[in-house]
Amino acid sequence: MTQAQCKYVEENVYEEPISTIRPATNPFDKIVTRTFAIICFVMAITLAIIISAATVMRYVLEMDLYGYEEWIKIFAFWLYFMGAGYGAFAGSHVSADLVQSYVKESTIKRLLIFTRTAVTLGITLLFTWWGWDF
Repeated sequence: MTQAQCKYVEENVYEEPISTIRPATNPFDKIVTRTFAIICFVMAITLAIIISAATVMRYVLEMDLYGYEEWIKIFAFWLYFMGAGYGAFAGSHVSADLVQSYVKESTIKRLLIFTRTAVTLGITLLFTWWGWDF
């Protein structure tokens, strides 16, 4: 990252912006993130086309596009979950993380971040366990 892209903090010390997206470094990550991005793009375009077609058919042609609600749900779920996976990898999810903003670099900050990550993992595993039978 160049010095121009970094934020000036104090005397000749530059800090990288928090919102930088982590690049994929190994081939597996590159393939997965590119696949997720392509799926998100295709689903977004597909959703826009289906909703536009349903609108035109209903209000211009006075016809009904039967069953499009079910297709919309399927495509929207793919978009949401692929986007969530991509955002989790890239670290680009919207967050109101007070630890990053107000706690200086220290062992306490790393411990708080670790605790947050562990709780998130625990809740994710709990929901996965609950939803496994469905």
